[in-house]
Amino acid sequence: MFEIGDFVRINDRTHDERMPASRMGHIVERVHATVHYAEKGKTPTSVYKVFMTNGVTLKFHEMYFERVL
Repeated sequence: MFEIGDFVRINDRTHDERMPASRMGHIVERVHATVHYAEKGKTPTSVYKVFMTNGVTLKFHEMYFERVL
């Protein structure tokens, strides 16, 4: 499980042209499901917003994360 503040690298199985070459950033927020996908309101998902080292914030599923120590 990942937490807000974790420093991560986005692995090579996904790509976004706005991502920096280092593919690294800090997790800043967990994305919540909309009411259409959740029976009891908003529920957490495995998707997070990541503030990349180039200043861009992108969303990724945790399956693309590599923890950086």
